[in-house]
Amino acid sequence: MSNRLIRVLISILPENGWILLTQLSYCRGILHKSFVNIDKPLRYGYLKIMGKKKTRKNSANLHPLLAKAGYAGSRDYAVLHRTAAELYEKGLTDDQILAEIERRFGPPQNTLLAPRDPPAPIVFFGDPREDFDDTVFEQITHAARLPVAVRAAVMPDGHPGYALPIGGVIALDNAVSPSFVGYDIACRMTLTVLDIPPEELLEHRERIAHDMQAVSSFGVGSGFKGKDRRDHPVMDDPLWRELPALREHRALAHEQLGSSGGGNHFFDALIGEVVAEADWMPLPVGAKFACIMTHSGSRGTGNKLAHYYQDLAVRETRAVATGIPRGYEWLPLNTAAGQEYWEVMQLMGRYAQANHHLIHDYFLRRSGLRQIARWENHHNFAFLEEGLVIHRKGATPAERGRVGIIPGSSGTDSFLVEGLGNPDSLNSSAHGAGRMRSRHASRKQYDYRIYADHMRERNILGIGVRRMKLSWHIKTLSTSWHYRKVFWCAPLPASNRSSSSWAGAPMTAINKTAGADRMLPLFFWVIFFYCC
Repeated sequence: MSNRLIRVLISILPENGWILLTQLSYCRGILHKSFVNIDKPLRYGYLKIMGKKKTRKNSANLHPLLAKAGYAGSRDYAVLHRTAAELYEKGLTDDQILAEIERRFGPPQNTLLAPRDPPAPIVFFGDPREDFDDTVFEQITHAARLPVAVRAAVMPDGHPGYALPIGGVIALDNAVSPSFVGYDIACRMTLTVLDIPPEELLEHRERIAHDMQAVSSFGVGSGFKGKDRRDHPVMDDPLWRELPALREHRALAHEQLGSSGGGNHFFDALIGEVVAEADWMPLPVGAKFACIMTHSGSRGTGNKLAHYYQDLAVRETRAVATGIPRGYEWLPLNTAAGQEYWEVMQLMGRYAQANHHLIHDYFLRRSGLRQIARWENHHNFAFLEEGLVIHRKGATPAERGRVGIIPGSSGTDSFLVEGLGNPDSLNSSAHGAGRMRSRHASRKQYDYRIYADHMRERNILGIGVRRMKLSWHIKTLSTSWHYRKVFWCAPLPASNRSSSSWAGAPMTAINKTAGADRMLPLFFWVIFFYCC
């Protein structure tokens, strides 16, 4: 109450002024409420402060109502939402709001997609209750619930990843998911058979190790600068200059061309034995040979592009779907965004391949050795197969007759395999060189002494494994036998397969020794490099 009003009251009733003033003071809250109710904006501000207004819901929460009705993708969505808020303030019900919106703006242009219920069929190569972390089941089920999902599978070495688990395979209908491909786009394997007897490899392994270390670059952010920078025709692809996202990272890509990088990437020398006859194998059964093997991907450029297009997928998916968890978004292949990512993924595939070829070719040039044969495959990639987009995140392609590489880890066996085309696995097999647990869980459970004893017992020369990051790079000893059984795999007879349902998800659990490949040559580790 203003001083002027007090003086007026006292002048009118001088004798009773102080009494009246006291009474008015008790009524101050009532008078203040009446005064502010005169002006609507002030009324809302006052009620918000006092917390007196009770409403059925905030008008800002009209988005779920409009999105469910199919209006979220409308070009006039901002005006449409504002109109709905005005109708809400008038007290209209949800049905009345939607009816009036349709009268003014017409029917929704598209109905938002929603997660599938039940999920698409999932096949586990192993018992989902015993052989996999619970997170693996949750992640593959989220992926199988996508409205574009067709079917999915989990390889025997499946373990938690980002969104889709590592070892997860999923078929999408006319859609590609950047996070399902992975954040190391086109991570892959390459193996070159050398023209050197295994005995000489063992005898001169220190010199060969020096040559291996000299021709690549290990560690996060590693690469080559100045006169040491590598060159390859892949850097002349016109796409590098056509797309702004690629143009921005071309310099980094050129600097890291021909390097190995970090994580569980490595450069190994091994001794192998041919144990089965194959048309593509130039050596007879029983022959022993020396070879080199590399594991790496598209380096920092691939990682940055994966994040860029995953953010794009988030925006695109939000416009056409509702209820999709973060990380499970996709890009339709019939859109400009989907086609752009597909082209970028293919380029990253060629770039990752160039990295491997440069490492192998530089090693051959420096060591003076020659190549007898070479094989390679992606295991973080999406493939168009039989009209579907097959995502293999940490899984080896294994169509019938296709050659694949499944690497071991730190002394466990590695395998060169021929695919059998198992439809249950979506023509896929294990990745190898991985873990049965997350990185965090592995680091808590294992230490350097286990690794050092393991390598010393097997007389294996290891260079460049950091103590603090050891468990990031090797499979644990307790799981190495599991991997050996996985590699000796064959299709499980139909009579031994069992279909079951767990937590409401349709799936098939297949014995963990079953898979999609026929094992051919068996390798023993001789020298290996993990990145620092």
